[in-house]
Amino acid sequence: MNPEKFSRQVVNIFKDAQNLAVRYENAEITDLHLSLAILRTNGLSLLEILLEMGVDLKEYENRVVEAIEKLRSSKGLTKLYYSRPYQRIIVNSEEISRNQYESFVNVNSLYLAILREDKTVSKEIANSYGLTYEVMKSKFLEEFTKKKLGNISSENLKYLLKFGRNLTEEAKEGKIDPIIGRDEETSNVIRVLSRRIKNNPVLIGEAGVGKTAVVEGLVLRIASGDVPETLREKIVFSLDMTSVLAGAKFRGDFEERLKKVLDIVKFSDGQIILFIDELHNIIGSGTNGAMDTSNILKPMLARGEILTIGATTTREYRKYIETDSALERRFQKILIEEPSEDGAISILRGIKKKYESHHKLNIKDSAIVSAVKLSNRYINDRYLPDKAIDLIDEASSMVRMEIDSVPQEIDELNRELIRLETEKVALEIEKDIRSSNRLQKLEEEIEEKRKAYDEKKELWKKELERLDDISKETSSLELLNKNIESAKESHDFEKLKQFSVEFDTREKHLEDLKSTKPYYPIKDEVTES
Repeated sequence: MNPEKFSRQVVNIFKDAQNLAVRYENAEITDLHLSLAILRTNGLSLLEILLEMGVDLKEYENRVVEAIEKLRSSKGLTKLYYSRPYQRIIVNSEEISRNQYESFVNVNSLYLAILREDKTVSKEIANSYGLTYEVMKSKFLEEFTKKKLGNISSENLKYLLKFGRNLTEEAKEGKIDPIIGRDEETSNVIRVLSRRIKNNPVLIGEAGVGKTAVVEGLVLRIASGDVPETLREKIVFSLDMTSVLAGAKFRGDFEERLKKVLDIVKFSDGQIILFIDELHNIIGSGTNGAMDTSNILKPMLARGEILTIGATTTREYRKYIETDSALERRFQKILIEEPSEDGAISILRGIKKKYESHHKLNIKDSAIVSAVKLSNRYINDRYLPDKAIDLIDEASSMVRMEIDSVPQEIDELNRELIRLETEKVALEIEKDIRSSNRLQKLEEEIEEKRKAYDEKKELWKKELERLDDISKETSSLELLNKNIESAKESHDFEKLKQFSVEFDTREKHLEDLKSTKPYYPIKDEVTES
């Protein structure tokens, strides 16, 4: 065991656990000694959380002591041993800490490791108070969030939302599409943001390669907690410079708005990360003669008072940012390359469901592969994955139009009926035998075509209803899936059961709808052709 991996409090708990084993004359240091050492450590936030949850700490401690007294004792001990569960707890605490991107193993991670170790008396006692691994992990995250967001008032957040978007909140609400294939670039952004100095990344790449998607990937990871502790529960705020400029008639209006926004970010103690898309636009922003945005930003960036992520194209970076050496020094460059064809295919597969949900149709995997390969071959003035996404979107829109439009066969029948009805009206005026014979045949033909038209139109409408039901059921399943995940996170097992039963019922109904033979041939999927 390397003591450097553990916080000072945890190292002291290890020493206390060892002393407790000696005091109770136990041959092994066990999970119980760790639990008792934690419960007897003063000033732990963990103990405050347990009190808030209604746990009787004295009773909890007494039960652990009783369990220790039942352990095998050996008088005149000369050497102590670590029990197998104790060793696994230490290893697991390091793993939990790594997964939460913590610099050291803290008391909370150690306690979670105790709760995760199966078939131990410590876990059994803790579980009797409702202290499970999932519950405590959720509780620690909740407490962490409360502490971190304490400096940001709701009024300040409302003011910020006048001039941009809270991307973190949007990610939590499921409004941001999943990001596939940009893990390395997202990790680079996290690495730069975690630095002590020069911790403002600027994403540089051609239009359409996915610079904004990298920021959205970061936001999704923050929303799911998959970031270092220093970035946990941060608010990524996308600043819209046009909103700041809008309606600013005088020089002072723009500067006052911008300074207030930056002051809110500054006094959030690093809890708000500013995202400025099209970073080059900050050069010269404002009315004629006004101080441009970059000159307001530079001092704050230099003093490390705000965290900022920028995004711009290679050409604009060279033209505007590189020429301002003072501004360039404040940012750390991260190059975003165009993905390979395989990478672009993975990205499109990741966002396919969102486009299927929007257009209410299926997108075949072969269509995705063709979109990437064909766009890469024939569209040379744009970049992947943007140009391939546009192809899929355009093709989906065309198929949707075909579905919503009257089929050609039915339309032609309708036009033929109109022509025959017009001819019938003209023949009814005529009195000769030839016209009379033609009118009789015409009426028979109209009746026949009317019958065919009504039958086909009815089948077409039934097919549209079937496709609409499939679309509604698919949307319902997506919503239920989110509700199930939410219930799991909040440990609301009653709702979890309710949502799961409803999900199974709807999924079976959806399978039945899809297996039903189509009433009318309608192309309801995007293919490579």
